[in-house]
Amino acid sequence: MAAIGVLVSHTAGEVWLIQPDEPGAHLLDNLGNFGVAVFFVLSGFVIFRPFVGASLENRSQPPTVPYLIRRALRLYPAYWFALVFWAMSAPPADRAPGSRLGILLLADPYTADYVWLTGLYVSWSLTVEVAFYLFLPIYALIVARLACRHADVTRRFRTHLVGLGLLYVSAFVYRSLAGDHWGGARPGAVGWLPGFLDWFSLGMLLALLHWWRESGGSMPTWLSGLAGRTAACWTIAAMSYGAIVVLKGDQLLFMRKETAAQMSWRFFFQGMAALFFVLPAVLGRPNQRSAVWFRHRALLFLGSIAYGIYLWHPVTMLWFHDVFAGESPRFRFVALTAIVLAATIPIAAASYWWLERPMMRLYHPGPRPATKQQRSPVKVAARESG
Repeated sequence: MAAIGVLVSHTAGEVWLIQPDEPGAHLLDNLGNFGVAVFFVLSGFVIFRPFVGASLENRSQPPTVPYLIRRALRLYPAYWFALVFWAMSAPPADRAPGSRLGILLLADPYTADYVWLTGLYVSWSLTVEVAFYLFLPIYALIVARLACRHADVTRRFRTHLVGLGLLYVSAFVYRSLAGDHWGGARPGAVGWLPGFLDWFSLGMLLALLHWWRESGGSMPTWLSGLAGRTAACWTIAAMSYGAIVVLKGDQLLFMRKETAAQMSWRFFFQGMAALFFVLPAVLGRPNQRSAVWFRHRALLFLGSIAYGIYLWHPVTMLWFHDVFAGESPRFRFVALTAIVLAATIPIAAASYWWLERPMMRLYHPGPRPATKQQRSPVKVAARESG
């Protein structure tokens, strides 16, 4: 759903529908950033779980080299495959800027000749992901060293809470120091990993809470009750999304200037929208009504190929961007969205089955078997304390 939201936002921008005088333009404009926020929350949740589990169970951290190899195999081959087709489809003017090696390695934002949103333009978020992959083992090691000083699992849990709180706050401090760079031709330091650590830390918090619950720990009644009500969570997510629309006003796309306070509020509500959108799927009750919907085959299929949808829709948009060129922007938006989606899904499915899945299986050593005590340290601690 996040990947399709990004696609819809980009098709709206392609047909110039995101204009101040167009109804619904403000809602469409933020879909792309909302999708990226969901991606980062999910990345924080999925990738941090093995690290936080090892720390709280007082085990050694997952080996760093195999972890990085798996991350590279998951990210780069599919990206390179889409990048080749983008290079063959894009006009020369769009291919010129940027370092070739930087584009290949997703390190271009850190080079001097980097220009904002050139190349396969969704790759800016992948550079943030790569930085997060490199940062996470270091962060996990530091917090694990602090947590392992406590024999009590509850105190180790609280140590991780403090660490995530500091990580969340650090993003707001960093953005305020980095200044306003969104309105120019390049994002500057705001587009680097520290500027998005609040979104990642929200997903890492979900990983911590999920491990705690699965290990038998008690959670606040209000949190369990809220996660078990999908409609309530999504209402909060929608309200947060609406707050972003109000904050942005008439400043659409990247043609905006905002104060540090406006930027902070925008990132805060974007994170809340993503968090409460994901919350029912992560901490909800297995028997709640939405759980059946979350496990629907169509959504599971689209979820499997979501990375391919994210990578390939800019390429297919190049192929069909002139479709119905003489029609109204609204008609072109609906037509282009349908055509790009219809063309992207089969390509993304082929990328997943024939490239991404084999790459993931190429180097995936099995997890070490855990003892019964390691599987449920909270229950063991409670039993030993009487």
